[in-house]
Amino acid sequence: MRVREYLGAVLFASTFVSHVHAQEPPPSLREAERAFADALARHDRAAFVAMFAPDAESSLPVEKHGPEAIASDWLPFLIDPGTTMLLETTAVTMGTSSDVGNTAGALAIRGRTNTGLQTIPLGTYSIAWRLVDGRWKISRLSGSTNGARTTTNAVNPTPASNATPNGANTTPASGGVGRYRFGMSRAEVSQVSDCPRYVNVAVTGGLECAPYVFEGQGINISFLFTADRLRRVQLWMYEGQSAEEAEQAVARVLVHLERIAGGVTVRSRPDMSVTPAAVMKMLSSAPPQANGIAQVEIVTASGTQPDVWFAKVGHHQYGYMVMLFADSRDGR
Repeated sequence: MRVREYLGAVLFASTFVSHVHAQEPPPSLREAERAFADALARHDRAAFVAMFAPDAESSLPVEKHGPEAIASDWLPFLIDPGTTMLLETTAVTMGTSSDVGNTAGALAIRGRTNTGLQTIPLGTYSIAWRLVDGRWKISRLSGSTNGARTTTNAVNPTPASNATPNGANTTPASGGVGRYRFGMSRAEVSQVSDCPRYVNVAVTGGLECAPYVFEGQGINISFLFTADRLRRVQLWMYEGQSAEEAEQAVARVLVHLERIAGGVTVRSRPDMSVTPAAVMKMLSSAPPQANGIAQVEIVTASGTQPDVWFAKVGHHQYGYMVMLFADSRDGR
């Protein structure tokens, strides 16, 4: 799976039916659009998957085919209650026949930052619908983020004036991961040679790369920007169905957090002794949230360092995920 992120004016990528009737569409299409937005707002993966036709395609954030494959790329917005994808519908139209239609609107991300909850405009989306067994299903999902094309592609920016080919830059040291420093521009991040290929992630408006070598392990790394400045780095430490491998990933996370922050606690149980086994045990007994996901959040103590590190360990019917985060303390 890939929760993934995320931005020049170019043609809006769309799969609208070319001929549109002016008549008011049936209420059921509007209801289907609302149901899709509601599935995202409730982080309901099953409801999200059920909205797609069996042969559905999506180019947002990358080209995928089939409901499950599409859901895998949207997973960060389906399992993390702290990060919500919002849809604001601006158009609902019927196609050349009564069994096809289109909707379009604006995307935004709402989530926690160091300065509180924020809603960040992301871009636009378009959906082509068709009736399948009497129900509206999504046949094609596409869109753009802040002018970027929906098709994921390698990023080859013009070198930034304050960046060198090897990724060095003049941005003051302000925390971060490896040679990725908070406050870097999107162009500066993509100049760092620690990743072989950067791709645009339309859903978050950020960048993503794999493999990135983190403490000897090849993993996926994601970058989220605010006003073209790096503010969050996300490391995908584990995704899969093995509880044993998930526990090993938790162990690596704890070693890292304890080394850089001097100690960790579980947010909901600050008195708990934090060990890999204890985290997994707590995860197995944690009640599922509204979206069916059990989650344990591991946090570090407040300090004077320029970044804030934390981790999330999740368990859902499709397996486990262990994610490590670094945020800019000043929320830039």
